[in-house]
Amino acid sequence: MKNKTVKKMAGLLLSSALMLCVPNTVWAAAQAAFGSESYSPQAGESFPMGIYINADEVVSSGQIEVKYDPEMLEYVTGGTLAEDGLIRLTYVGTEANQVRQDIQFRPKAGGQTKVQIVKAEATGTGGNSLEITDMQTAPVHLPIADTCKLNSLMINGVAVNPAEIEQQVYHAESDGNRENADIQAVAPEGSTVTVSDTTLREGENTIAITVQDAAGNKAIYQMVITKQKIQESMQNNVQNPVQNHEQVTQTKVEEDNSLKNILLLVGGILILLELIIGSILAVRIYKRKQRRKRRTQQRNQARLKQQAAKGQNAGDEAMKAAALEIIRERQEKEKFLENKKDNGQSEEEEYEIKVENVTMTFRIIQNAPASVKEYMIKKLKKENKYREFSALKNVSFNVKK
Repeated sequence: MKNKTVKKMAGLLLSSALMLCVPNTVWAAAQAAFGSESYSPQAGESFPMGIYINADEVVSSGQIEVKYDPEMLEYVTGGTLAEDGLIRLTYVGTEANQVRQDIQFRPKAGGQTKVQIVKAEATGTGGNSLEITDMQTAPVHLPIADTCKLNSLMINGVAVNPAEIEQQVYHAESDGNRENADIQAVAPEGSTVTVSDTTLREGENTIAITVQDAAGNKAIYQMVITKQKIQESMQNNVQNPVQNHEQVTQTKVEEDNSLKNILLLVGGILILLELIIGSILAVRIYKRKQRRKRRTQQRNQARLKQQAAKGQNAGDEAMKAAALEIIRERQEKEKFLENKKDNGQSEEEEYEIKVENVTMTFRIIQNAPASVKEYMIKKLKKENKYREFSALKNVSFNVKK
């Protein structure tokens, strides 16, 4: 192939490797997660919850703290109970990308609750700290005994739909003039209803309604009531369009960045495919030229032999000797070239470029900043964390003249 084509192929290969290593690419480090998205245990029976550390590299140790509601769940086993409502799990001597420990709870009351991972840390086999980019929360749906199900519920004089009561968590709003929530709950006969503090403060207020029957079964319903001042409500109505516009703009920027990353990745893959296909075509073209060259040499030799034969028949000894000398020289030249080829010399001379065991490694930033300003601040504080990414590893190829 021509030198211009060779340089073009080398440039495309380098460009594709650089595009695959753009700073906007996001690389997740580690995740603290549950084994299931949600849990629905049976009444009175203990149930397990798997707590995982998922990482891009092998985890050697780690620690997770799990928070739960002791009014709703009873701790049974697993990890260490640091305090009522907080469990600490320690992972030691692990050698895998995914490590797990189980904890067990038993339902204490019916209703909706959640178990939340509030703190997580992990260490790789090289002693490096792994950044936990995601700490999950798992909802738990606890069964409610029939004797603890509310027959009816009214909040501030408004009746709550029975279907919404079954969800155990109800959201409502209150104006700024109301100081206390008016909650009227009716339970089945023989069961008692207890309502927590109904005082309303600015913002969200969570009011618990506890229903308990004679057998000791209990259910807890949560009422989330949001109280705002009238002036604040009017101001929010004015500010909402601006906030919504900012949220839409931010979402659009994030979508554009994701699309850019995808397009760059696809472009790099297409360029690599183009290089592979081009190399295959170049090999085929070279072999075709070699076959044509051999056929031309064979035709020339046959022609010279015919001329030598004609010269002999005509009695032209001089022409015969000249033809035989040319044949002999060509045979010696071909034999010399074949010997060089067998010794590896001919093939080396035909190569224009030889690349052997080329490796290209880049440092990829893990916590990709949203702007140049944020990047420079993190760089000055030495908060930027990197990981090595091998774009090329032991790549070898030859390009002929």
